[in-house]
Amino acid sequence: MAPQGRAAEMASGARHDSGGGGEDYLATWHLAADLRKRSLRGGVATLTGQFGQFAAQLISTVVLARLLGPSDFGLVAMVSAITWFLAIFQDLGLSTATIQKHEISHDEVTALFWVNVAVSFALALMVVGLAPVLAFFYHQPQLIGIARVMSLGFILGGLGIQHQAILQRQMRFTTLAAINVASYSAGAAVAVAMALAGAGYWALVALPLVPNGARTAAWWVACRWRPGRLRRTAGLRDLLAFGGYLTGFNTVNYVARNLDNVLIGWRWGPAALGQYSRAYSLLLMPLQQISIPISNVAISALSRLQDDPDRYRRAYRQILEKLTLLTSPLVAFLIGTSGWVIAVVLGPQWQEAARIFAWLGVAALVQPIAGTAGWLFTTQHRGRELLTWGFIGAAIAVTSFVVGLPYGPVGVAEAYAMSNVLVFTPALIWHVGRRGPVSSRDIVAASLRPWLLGLAVLVAIATLRFFLPGLRPVPGLALAAAVSGTLMAGVLVFSRLGRETVGDIRDLLAGWKKGAA
Repeated sequence: MAPQGRAAEMASGARHDSGGGGEDYLATWHLAADLRKRSLRGGVATLTGQFGQFAAQLISTVVLARLLGPSDFGLVAMVSAITWFLAIFQDLGLSTATIQKHEISHDEVTALFWVNVAVSFALALMVVGLAPVLAFFYHQPQLIGIARVMSLGFILGGLGIQHQAILQRQMRFTTLAAINVASYSAGAAVAVAMALAGAGYWALVALPLVPNGARTAAWWVACRWRPGRLRRTAGLRDLLAFGGYLTGFNTVNYVARNLDNVLIGWRWGPAALGQYSRAYSLLLMPLQQISIPISNVAISALSRLQDDPDRYRRAYRQILEKLTLLTSPLVAFLIGTSGWVIAVVLGPQWQEAARIFAWLGVAALVQPIAGTAGWLFTTQHRGRELLTWGFIGAAIAVTSFVVGLPYGPVGVAEAYAMSNVLVFTPALIWHVGRRGPVSSRDIVAASLRPWLLGLAVLVAIATLRFFLPGLRPVPGLALAAAVSGTLMAGVLVFSRLGRETVGDIRDLLAGWKKGAA
């Protein structure tokens, strides 16, 4: 590049750093030079923020589970099954399109913004119209009011989709993490206050609405890009096509992952659904603190490596290996101590959820592969293949729900877990590894050793419980954590993978200190 061109880009970067809007704010050339350092700093910032959000989520869960009953959670879950499904169409995959596209214009992002806003208002009206249908289907008249209020979440969230995407495109993960922690903490505080005041299930309705509004307001403040008038743009068709494939996959995937809630609520009622949904949410809570921030950083980083297959492959393998190393022993710990975890976190009225929790944990052991496979499809522009896999995976999941439904929530969880381990994950590894820089062998090789560590943790906890059968929940969790921690420390000290992970953690901390300085 000519010196004049580089000078012009540096000037453009200066305007970006000062928060300018338009084309300058969408440029990403300045990220490539120190992509690894930015990823490390973004990773530690996002993980820190995610754990802050996890703390607020855990506290609110413990408090609300004691202030409200299973039926309260079940009623809100009945509406959430629909609102979460419709939320897939709110984004339309367009935020990911903004993040991963190598170059994108102001007019293109403006068009995506107005599409998201129009769809959000349409979805809100749809939920209002469906409210009586839900009440009739579940025989619960309270659902009419719940659905109408929860529809506001679409409007609040739709106004900030592209602003959040731009912040992620620019890898401003510290800002995003701070916004997420503050907004969720505000929602948790409002929900607990309402429950203490006797608001019942309305406290659970407020729990997602308050963060939605707070996040959108904060994204607009942090991201100075502003939409213009809607204009015809040549690149819009490709962006909508990419978003269409992603939305199609998300739609099919959502049905497959949430039909269990609908079927259990229909067949077994709100109390059984409350037990199932709380077990599911409690299991996801710690795992999401790890997977969500890593996913956000990984998609941005891999998108910048699209033209370098060798670096792309190495980066993916390292991320998957470290992610599985973090999640496998954690999930094994939760499976082995499921009864104690439920007793301590949710209380004695939720003991039926313990077996559900354990079986869903079995499925969670292979979840990192399913999550990271989506990165490969997305960042390699394999949208059509992603949609094809969505239909295959949905067929496997729905079949397991139908098989397990006659045996109650525990039967659904058991059938789902076994299908994930024996059918879903092997098929996905083959499908995603057929082409591209990352092969099926790479995926298995990156996951094998962390899985063995998880198995060792599970065996150690089972041995502990066999020799000390009378342990109470709190001391039992403490001893199990000590045993699991000792095994994990041994791996970190004596294995190559462990030493590499420790080195990455040091780099994360060094990057964070440098970024904070």
